[in-house]
Amino acid sequence: MIAILQLLAILGLGYVGTHYFAERIRARFHVVTGIEFVVLGVLVGPYVTDVMQPEVLVQLGPVISLAIGAMGLILGLEFRVARVMGTKRAALELSFAGVVTTGLLVGGLATLWIWLVLPRGAFLESLPATLALGAIAAVSAPGAIATVHREMEGEVRLAHILASSTRFDQLQATLLFGLVFCLFHVGETAGVRALTTTEWVAVNLGIGVVLGVLFFLFLGREQDPSRLLLALIGIILFSSGAAYYLNLSPLFVNMVLGLMLANTSRHAAKLREVMQSIKRPLTVVILVLAGASWNLTAFASPIALGILVICLIGRPLGKALGGALSFRYGESRDYLTQGMGLGTLGHGALAVAMAVNFREVYSGPVVDGVFSAVLVSVLVWEVMAPGRIRRVLIDSEPALAPRHERRPGAKARRGPQKV
Repeated sequence: MIAILQLLAILGLGYVGTHYFAERIRARFHVVTGIEFVVLGVLVGPYVTDVMQPEVLVQLGPVISLAIGAMGLILGLEFRVARVMGTKRAALELSFAGVVTTGLLVGGLATLWIWLVLPRGAFLESLPATLALGAIAAVSAPGAIATVHREMEGEVRLAHILASSTRFDQLQATLLFGLVFCLFHVGETAGVRALTTTEWVAVNLGIGVVLGVLFFLFLGREQDPSRLLLALIGIILFSSGAAYYLNLSPLFVNMVLGLMLANTSRHAAKLREVMQSIKRPLTVVILVLAGASWNLTAFASPIALGILVICLIGRPLGKALGGALSFRYGESRDYLTQGMGLGTLGHGALAVAMAVNFREVYSGPVVDGVFSAVLVSVLVWEVMAPGRIRRVLIDSEPALAPRHERRPGAKARRGPQKV
């Protein structure tokens, strides 16, 4: 109880203390993730002021699982089959190409790096971390795209493609991320034998499907927002607790649950609305606790430094390559560009949630390096991505310009813009 009160006090004081500064940063750089809360977490964590001590962070483990599970549910609720069928093919092609190239490039280079610097036994133990890094690096967020789009004059067609692509990035990356927990499962299970990877995948799917059926049976006709919220929180607690006990990902389990509810419940839109109302505070909790648990001494290890360099360089290269392949071999449109993959560089809070989730189950110097690399990547790309997105959108339709650059009587710019 004291840990919860301490967290609430830090969140309240942190919001008041950073609100004015953070709003100016957002207005200037279009940063939407809330990275100031990661910085706040670092400042109150055990490696700076020690306001939140390690034992407090351990006590807040269930809160973290709840927040991560809620993010998975929100993600799943976004994907209704009818809605997916209406998505433009270019967005699907860009997403698939970007996830594959980024995951393979970052995950492959990280695997090669630990193979070079670690003995064989330690290499095999660290393999889940490098594969998880590949999945996390593939995640993109639509928030920066939306804010940059709003400042542009006219209808920017490529912005809709990029935004749709990032949502499918999140779905595919979460699927790959959850499979890592099944492929390299930690811990023993009671029974005649250990479960295989396929059986662990079935367990993940089974938890989500069964809970979705129960929710539909007991609250299928309920429309009161407060009751729906209480029911959703209860079901997230149950599913996240089961995932935590079985050393699975609550993010993946709840995404399956969200997918089922989105496609079976007549009130899926109401469920999305209810969950969106609590998304922001839960995201802030994850960001603060991620910053507080960040071991700032991790980069003293050459292993962590190598992983950081691979993540910071490999991620934009993978996104750029995916965009180029999609442009060359995918659907042809006059507003698509060869560099459109760089429009999906915004990383987002989901990447932080994945890193936190992974470190709850796995441990070791490589895991610490992956965790630190993801946080740095989020901090870097949330600041730098909006500028790159703006250039990509202007390149797609050169006559466009940001609103603040327009002047009465000014002529529209013609020809491709330099990047």
